[in-house]
Amino acid sequence: MNKVKEFDAFSDKVPYMVHDRLEEFHGRAKYLLRGRTTAQMKEAGGTITWMTEEYFRWEKSSWIQQQVENGGHILGYLDYEDRTEAGLRLFIEHYSYRMSASELYYPNEENTRPLEALEAVLEQFDLDDESLPGAKPFEYLAVLALQEIGYAVRSYKEDLDLPEILREDAPMIRLSGISKAMPDIVEIVCRAEALRDIGRREADLTHKFDNSLPARADELAKTKVSLAAKKAASIRHRSMNEKKEAALSDWKANKASYHSRADYVRINAKRLGIEKERTLYTWIAEFEKPK
Repeated sequence: MNKVKEFDAFSDKVPYMVHDRLEEFHGRAKYLLRGRTTAQMKEAGGTITWMTEEYFRWEKSSWIQQQVENGGHILGYLDYEDRTEAGLRLFIEHYSYRMSASELYYPNEENTRPLEALEAVLEQFDLDDESLPGAKPFEYLAVLALQEIGYAVRSYKEDLDLPEILREDAPMIRLSGISKAMPDIVEIVCRAEALRDIGRREADLTHKFDNSLPARADELAKTKVSLAAKKAASIRHRSMNEKKEAALSDWKANKASYHSRADYVRINAKRLGIEKERTLYTWIAEFEKPK
């Protein structure tokens, strides 16, 4: 029995559905990406996922830092000796269920729509990723729209495990899922088209007034981070950051079993994958430093 091919929004046509507007916006998103290969679009999709994850990580770290520096009320959940950035981070990761969502008021996957996150992070990067040469912001938004369309179609085609009493309503239940996704899809595509039009107008102005706009463009470029450089640096540092978090968590759980920090470091540095004992000792010293 042949396995049914999963819908691919980058290369497939939207199958016939009751909600015909989905096919229209799929076509509009693809038109914005004409000239791009399927491989380039998929790679851009991976970059979007990476960029939004980085954005949420930055926002979380910044919020934690502000809470510690300003003595935020959230520190009241922690013992005095744990009121550090590392202590607050560990608490949020393991015990955030004790807090209401309104207390963790930094952008995250739960309270920020994909479009909002992507637009926020695009402002921080030069779009110089070699996997999508000469990329424009509207192209990343068009790729995001295709991703959202893909999620909606796959959800629509997914088998529903419904009780018998609701099986007759399955078509309407599937359609309601598409209907809920449509407003975001429409907004993303329309925003992408607006950005494309803005870019065209800016290009016309640059051509007419080439002595005024380049200076502003240079000024904006200095405030942005190279996307290619940031991706490369993230790959290098992600492993060390993960080791640091794991080491501090291990220290907090087991420090009572050791005579001193130095004793813990000597015994556990290699086990934790940390090349230099001094590095581990410094992390622990910063973690234990009272604020």
